[in-house]
This record gives sequence, structure tokens and C-alpha cells, in this order.
Amino acid sequence: MLYLIVGLQLITIIASRGNMYVLGEAYAFGVVWSFVFKAAAMVVLRFKDRSPRGFKVPLNFRVRGVEVPVGLILVFLILAATAVLNVLTKEVATIGGTVFTAVFLTTFILSERYHEKKRGAAAHHHLEQFNRLTAEQFDPRCCR
Repeated sequence: MLYLIVGLQLITIIASRGNMYVLGEAYAFGVVWSFVFKAAAMVVLRFKDRSPRGFKVPLNFRVRGVEVPVGLILVFLILAATAVLNVLTKEVATIGGTVFTAVFLTTFILSERYHEKKRGAAAHHHLEQFNRLTAEQFDPRCCR
């Protein structure tokens, strides 16, 4: 995996001919959109998993027993507006980022289909694989 990342970074630098402006735009495109999707995932998680949190973004209100994370939604909206402005003002990075995303998604989907056919009956069926329940105390002797 490390060699793959290094290889992709080298290809990116060579393809841009070391143009720092283009590399900066591409970096901004990736970072801003990753923050947008992380914030969106957090908003969705707040509604899907209602367990108590150790930390919450301020400005949470209760409406008919449902906690509405207004602060978190505002963070998401600000990040989304920034990402849209980035798309509208950074043409080279937007085209490159969109092409990269399309190629990566296509590769991922084709790879997933190939491996599902290869596994046959033993294919992964997207079942919940994580135990979301927590223990009050953890004893390291239990897991040796």
C-alpha cells in the first residue's frame, strides 16, 4: 500500500510537471471535499446512532425528543459552501479531481464485482461487523 501511495504521488508530480500552483489546487480540492463528506457523515451519524457522546458541537436543540445538531449542520453547510466555491474558482483542479474521482470509483466498483464473482458463495454480504456495545471496564487479561 505504501508503494502504491508513493507511486501515485510521483505520477501526480510528474503529470503536473512540478507546477506548484496546480498541485496546490488539487490538494485544496481533495482536502475540502474530504472535510465536506466527513461532516456529512457526522450529521447522519448523529441521527442514526443516538448513544451519548463525550463531546458535541455546541448549538444542539431538542425538538420533540430528537436532538438536532444545529452547530454540526452549520459546520457542514460552511464546508459545503467552501467546496462549491472551490469548484467554481479552480477549473484545473476541479477537472482533475473529478476525473480522478471517477477513475477511482470505477476501479473500486469493478474490483469489487470481480472479487465477489471470484469468491462465489463465500462473498461478503455487508453485514454489521462491528460491536457497537461498550464494556464498563476493560480487562487486558481477557484477550490473551
